[in-house]
Amino acid sequence: MRRLRDKDPAASEQFRRNLETTAQQIHSSLEQFWLDHKAKVDPNYDQRIQALSLLILSTETIVPANSYVVPFQNSSDAYFTSMFDCGNMIVLGYLASTSSTTRMTNMYKRQMAVHCASVLASAAYQKEQDPSNGGSFSTVLPLKMLCLLSPSEEQRSVGRWALRNWESGRGLTDIFEITSPTYLDRSHG
Repeated sequence: MRRLRDKDPAASEQFRRNLETTAQQIHSSLEQFWLDHKAKVDPNYDQRIQALSLLILSTETIVPANSYVVPFQNSSDAYFTSMFDCGNMIVLGYLASTSSTTRMTNMYKRQMAVHCASVLASAAYQKEQDPSNGGSFSTVLPLKMLCLLSPSEEQRSVGRWALRNWESGRGLTDIFEITSPTYLDRSHG
């Protein structure tokens, strides 16, 4: 889509529309899935998201979140919620890149920031848990996606810090050394 923008605007626009439609369908599916299952997985999700949204709106910046928001019930719930947020980060990134107005792009980026803040809250919760419960390992993917996709450098920095901290403190050095360029690479846009 981006490569064709100057060479073939009509083809670029067709790619944009197709990507936008697909991303909207995926986003709707994610939202429906969460409506069906969040009561079992994370009954406090709406309260946490509202608190994070208000925090981000009140500061007029995209700030990271820590565990002072509504806590998770257990590591499994924190993991599952972070995967839901990760999916939203990805699809909202596509929606932001296909948006035809700055207002919509900014709205999608703000929503991404809230989901990123939720991932950071999950990571903060997992950090407080026993290292043997697997929460640190299971939160690696959402944190790496946050490092790649967050519209906030501050959130990306906190995500990188969490990954480096877990690398040495939780016996995850090998997984980070092998894949570290992946979450540090910003060449994707």
